[in-house]
Amino acid sequence: MSVKGKKVLHMDRNSYYGGESASITPLEDLFKRFSLPGSPPESMGKGRDWNVDLIPKFLMANGQLVRMLLITQVTRYLDFKVIEGSFVYKKGSIYKVPS
Repeated sequence: MSVKGKKVLHMDRNSYYGGESASITPLEDLFKRFSLPGSPPESMGKGRDWNVDLIPKFLMANGQLVRMLLITQVTRYLDFKVIEGSFVYKKGSIYKVPS
């Protein structure tokens, strides 16, 4: 609708956008969201250096979703980055997903 010049109001009860498929940042917010004790260890660096997807999303470089994002001009508000690594959390541990 906004592409057609209409005004759009987005309301969300969370402090982040995207509902259950959001990316949580800073890392401190992730600790709060999942009631993890304490705060992130200093060895993890700055909280704003982290974006953790609640539901991981991958976009193929030339896929339909990328073309739609370009057509709707939402790309003005997005950054595309090459993935440096993919990890999963399972049974209390973090594992690197092989590439």
